[in-house]
Amino acid sequence: MILPGFYGKMPATGDFVTRRLPGDFVRAWDRWLAQHIVPLIGSEAWPRSTALRFLAGPAAFGASAGIILQSA
Repeated sequence: MILPGFYGKMPATGDFVTRRLPGDFVRAWDRWLAQHIVPLIGSEAWPRSTALRFLAGPAAFGASAGIILQSA
C-alpha cells in the first residue's frame, strides 16, 4: 500500500514538518526548493494564489507528485 506523505512549513507548528517521507527524499527536495523555488517567492513570476503542480520521475527524487503553495 502506498500512503501519501508531505513536507512543508505549517503555520500551526512554526517550522517545517514531514510525515511518511524518506530522509533522502526530504534532503534532496529541500535543496531543490531552496535553489529553484525560494527565489520566486514574492516575485511576479509566481503569483501568490498560483499552485505549482508537479510530477517527478524516479531519477529525480523518486517517483512523486505534489503541489507547492506559497505560505499565507
